[in-house]
Amino acid sequence: MLSCSNDSKDDDSKNIPSDGLVAYYTLNNEALDKSINNNDGEIIEASGSTDRKEKENGALEFNGINSKVVLTTQIDDALSTGLTFSAWIYYTGESTGRILSNYNGEGEAGNCKERIGFNFGITADKQLNIHYAIDGDDYVGRATALNTINTNEWIHVLGTWDGTFTSGGFKLYINGVQLDTENHESGIISCDYLQSLSPFYIGMGHCAAGECAPFGGKIDDVRIYNKVLNSDDIKLLSEE
Repeated sequence: MLSCSNDSKDDDSKNIPSDGLVAYYTLNNEALDKSINNNDGEIIEASGSTDRKEKENGALEFNGINSKVVLTTQIDDALSTGLTFSAWIYYTGESTGRILSNYNGEGEAGNCKERIGFNFGITADKQLNIHYAIDGDDYVGRATALNTINTNEWIHVLGTWDGTFTSGGFKLYINGVQLDTENHESGIISCDYLQSLSPFYIGMGHCAAGECAPFGGKIDDVRIYNKVLNSDDIKLLSEE
C-alpha cells in the first residue's frame, strides 16, 4: 500500500503525516522522492536556494521562464478516489504560475482520454486554485479570493480533492486555513477519472501551445497524498 516515508528533511518532520503519501520532494537541490515509492524527478533549469529556515540549498528556485521539475506518470495511478497536494512556496511572479500539474494540454483536442489532468497553482490575480480539466474548456475546481497569495514571503499552500467531479469536491488552504471562496469551473466533465498521459511537473504547466504558466520564485517540501488529509494533519504541514 502507498503509505509511509523513508526519510525526513529534519527532526521536526517526524510527526508529519505519512499515511497515503505517494510522493515527497524535499527539493534540497535534488528531486529524489523521499516516500517509499521511488517517484524520482529531474530538475531542469531550477537552482538550489535558501528555504524558509534559511538553510542553504534547502529549496529550489524557479526562474519563471523555463524552470521545472519533471516527475513521473505513475503518480496519478493512485489518485482516483482523492488527493492532497501540499507545498511551501515563495512566490515572486506577476503572472500565472503552476505549482503542480499533470494536465496534458498538448494532447489531442476533443479527446477526453488525452487532454486531461490536474492543475494546482496561482492565477495572474494572485488566487490559489485547483482543478481537474479535460480538453481545455472543461474543468471543475475551486479558487480563493483575488490577491490571496502574498508575494516575497514563504506561505504553505494545500489543495484537496475528494474524488467527486463537483467544485465542492475541492478545497484550498493557505497556512492551514481553508480559504477557497468560489467555484472554478467551466463546461461539463463528461469522463470518469482517467490517468493523464503527462507526468506531473513542479513549477510548470502545459497548454495547447506547449509549456505555460511557469512559476517564478521558490518551492519546497512538495507532498502528494492519495487521500484528503484531515484538519489536524493539514495544521501539522502548515507548521512544519
